[in-house]
Amino acid sequence: MCGLRGGPDAQGRNSRHIRQVQNAVLTLAAEADWKSVQNVTADSFQMWRAGQSKAAKTLNEYLGACVALLNWMVRNGRIAANPLVTVRKVETRGKETLIRRAYTAEEIERLLTAAGSQRPVYAMAVLTGIRHNELKGLRWGDLDLISDTPSVAVRSSISKNHKTASLPLHPDLVVELLALKPAGATSGDLVFNGLVPRSKRFNAHLKAAGIPKRDAQGHVADFHSLRHTFCTALHCSGASEREAQELMRHSDPRLTAGTYTDTKRLGLRAAVGKLSLKASQGDSQIDLQKIGGGGRSVSLPVPNGSLQTRTKPL
Repeated sequence: MCGLRGGPDAQGRNSRHIRQVQNAVLTLAAEADWKSVQNVTADSFQMWRAGQSKAAKTLNEYLGACVALLNWMVRNGRIAANPLVTVRKVETRGKETLIRRAYTAEEIERLLTAAGSQRPVYAMAVLTGIRHNELKGLRWGDLDLISDTPSVAVRSSISKNHKTASLPLHPDLVVELLALKPAGATSGDLVFNGLVPRSKRFNAHLKAAGIPKRDAQGHVADFHSLRHTFCTALHCSGASEREAQELMRHSDPRLTAGTYTDTKRLGLRAAVGKLSLKASQGDSQIDLQKIGGGGRSVSLPVPNGSLQTRTKPL
């Protein structure tokens, strides 16, 4: 197909993203026998998709890559209309091949102990939610460790959503990073040069920490689970949905509240235990005056207690 091997991305997307889109489109073009854009039809795509054993999420990524390319061709007058515009994504709920879980506070402590020289990487991931590939691109110039409000800037050139974001740094994390920083480090030097682990190394740390790769329900613990842990800990600590969404750098709040929040860690029993049927006032009680005439509650309180996610400093 024409138009797949263009020059630099005008919107500043990183090379990894461009490679992923290019590989998805080229693979699909070969397997669906699309020799030119005239061969691209909704029927041919759906026939190809019906014969695949790939995960639903992966199939949606293939569709997204092709739709994005075809939309670009429409905008630039290469084609009159996008032939895949009517194709819907497949349902992913209940079809996930990999479901991650959040780590417990005790597991995080054991993992940090087992990590050795890579401890600051794990601490950064679990206290900021910064992704694996983003951590590899962080430079000392992105960190403010000495002001009253220490922070890290995730530059658009390394972030998954291609937007620059400034994230606050936990005091424990500032201590870790100051200890890591070499005396002669320059602003352009990588923070975690050679320290961000590959899967094999991370799995070795999990084993040393006594953390199973899969739990009894088949839920997976991996490096990206540190991001799930960060999001879940925010909710447990009492952060609002909007605060959690901003810190996670999500455009869709459903992703923050659903995919990245491990509900098993939320202390739901404790939250229910704070409710009462008594008529006295209080944030942790149901106000019986707000119960509708038919006995239906029209205004239930949100428990405002917070659950500690760590018992010791890092």
